[in-house]
Amino acid sequence: MEGVKTRSIGTVHSKLFIKDDKEIIISSKNLTTGKDRDTGVWSNDEEVIRHALRFVESLEG
Repeated sequence: MEGVKTRSIGTVHSKLFIKDDKEIIISSKNLTTGKDRDTGVWSNDEEVIRHALRFVESLEG
């Protein structure tokens, strides 16, 4: 990204859960200024959503 100024912030851990009865996104990443890219999980398959919702709800306690 030419012309964009950045500064080092070290590492930030980020977790993202977006859920409803139609789709789910799960992502967890240590964010750094490096070029590595982690992926998350996205699905609109009903069975995958049911299993993922159970997983997320177990994390929420």
